[in-house]
Amino acid sequence: MPSPGPPRGTTRPLTFAPMFLANLLPLVGVVWLDWSAETLVIIYVVEVLVVFPLAGLKALFAQQPPKEDRESGVISVTESDLVDKHGSVTIHERLPPVYPRNLPFASNVIAFTVWVAIFVGVAISGLGPLADAVHIPTVLVAVGGLLIGHVVELWREYFGQRRYEDVSPYAVVETPARQAFLLMFLLIVLPQTQPTAGTFVLGAFVFVKLLVDWSGFRAERGGGGRLTGWLSGPEPDAEASAAAPEPPSVPDADPSEVVATSRRSAALAAASAALTKRAPFHVPYLFVLWVLVSAFGLGGDASPLAALAVTGIIIGLFGVIVAGDVLEEILRHDAMEYRRCGDHLVAYDTRLETPQWAAPVDTLRGVDLVCDRFADRYYGTRTVTVTTGWGDSETERLVGPVDDPETLVAAFELPISDTDLTPFDRRVGAAVVAGAVLVVVAAAAMAFLPSVPPGGLFYLFFLFPVVALTLRGVWRLGY
Repeated sequence: MPSPGPPRGTTRPLTFAPMFLANLLPLVGVVWLDWSAETLVIIYVVEVLVVFPLAGLKALFAQQPPKEDRESGVISVTESDLVDKHGSVTIHERLPPVYPRNLPFASNVIAFTVWVAIFVGVAISGLGPLADAVHIPTVLVAVGGLLIGHVVELWREYFGQRRYEDVSPYAVVETPARQAFLLMFLLIVLPQTQPTAGTFVLGAFVFVKLLVDWSGFRAERGGGGRLTGWLSGPEPDAEASAAAPEPPSVPDADPSEVVATSRRSAALAAASAALTKRAPFHVPYLFVLWVLVSAFGLGGDASPLAALAVTGIIIGLFGVIVAGDVLEEILRHDAMEYRRCGDHLVAYDTRLETPQWAAPVDTLRGVDLVCDRFADRYYGTRTVTVTTGWGDSETERLVGPVDDPETLVAAFELPISDTDLTPFDRRVGAAVVAGAVLVVVAAAAMAFLPSVPPGGLFYLFFLFPVVALTLRGVWRLGY
């Protein structure tokens, strides 16, 4: 692990030097190299789009738990159950531990980056192909300098001075998200400036950009005024003072029964849930991003190889986002063991070596067999839902999937008399397959038939989530 630096909570201007020097490079380009608005825009667009993935990386190591009230945040993951996960895992001895509960924040940063790219792409679409600016050597130097400045800050400040111990993943991703709103506003205004304003306006833009970076730097260390207070996201003191949630209290007794989760069934269930419930919502805005990059980023005279590369990158980005969704689902259940310790059911994560929740067996209620999971039917496993806790702590939990449901029922005295599942209605499955084929044929017709308006394909992509969820709902009727 990097060696500790100065005490945390102090602000030393010299530590901001890498970012300051990196921001001077565009200023030199504006004053002495006669850079245009388009050139400056491409530099800061690239920086904004790279800062977010770095924030997602930082969020994985944040040790403070996210606060419960996140509704007012720019990036929120209130619907993810993984946020409540206990424990951490060490991936390398030189790095701090990674907390699975932080993964939803890192995943949502990638999706937020796509939205920012779409917003900025629409705002600067009138500038022409931005790819032309990349061929300027001085622009490449400026972009590289900005990126190096952020990487140095990540290593020296975040890891070197162990600031990851004082922040939550919510605070880590909120700070660049709020800064991005100000920068996106500036990116919209800049291309509208008149040529007569020229150097003065571009220089002023660089100064404001430098002020934003300095404000964020000060905000992370608890300093500054109103501007830094907003840019910092959540209150630093409130985040740093939040104690990590304690693992659930379990009886001090050796387990008398242990029922392990079927990892292969849990993995298939995770993939099914991610592909059918979350992946369809990624398709429309990634399609918009593809259109913007192809039309405005490359220009009309782009080579087929460049267009193919852009398509491959968008498909790869889709794969990364979906892989994050699948990983979230897998980490929730795949390494669980259900232990009978005295009179308690204890859900224990063997990967993290930490109990996740516990409840007295005689308080389990709302017990029911889950009948609509494809993975259970494919592997012959079973999953059960139970309700634990009372009042505000009342929670419906999944137990399983397990290979031996009879042992699970007997070990924890679950009121389930029959663990057999009713056969799947193949007529419903045939109807869903026919509907999917019809959608594919319609998409092909809209894409290749000259008589179909070009806008039809756009409508199909935007309606894709509705179509996918409708087919999923019909499929579940077959159970």
